Amino acid sequence: MQLKKDNVTQMNVMSCLYKLKYIIYLNIYKFTNENA
Repeated sequence: MQLKKDNVTQMNVMSCLYKLKYIIYLNIYKFTNENA
């Protein structure tokens, strides 16, 4: 049970990091397009 819970937590953390990275990349993309 504990192992399964840890797996779910790890997946949630990974998806959160992925979303954060996605948002950052979007902002960089917008920023460079406005400055180009």
